[in-house]
Amino acid sequence: MIRPAVMEEERIQAYLLDIVSGMTYMHRLGFVHGDIKLENLLLSTSGRAGLREEREHILIADFGQCRDMQSDSRNFNVRGN
Repeated sequence: MIRPAVMEEERIQAYLLDIVSGMTYMHRLGFVHGDIKLENLLLSTSGRAGLREEREHILIADFGQCRDMQSDSRNFNVRGN
């Protein structure tokens, strides 16, 4: 029987914090990503700019569906793939 890999809770919390921090930053700038999904989250082992933390970080990628909340007249409805 193959057992699934188990990830420590602290690591999961750190990854979620990276995602929430990135989304908060984008929203403060007035942008909506529009396509957050696992395939658009990248694992970085080089750390974050300006920080000397020795841990992996999650980076948000693929901004093809990104919209400016101020100038885009489309409705921002929740949609899934």
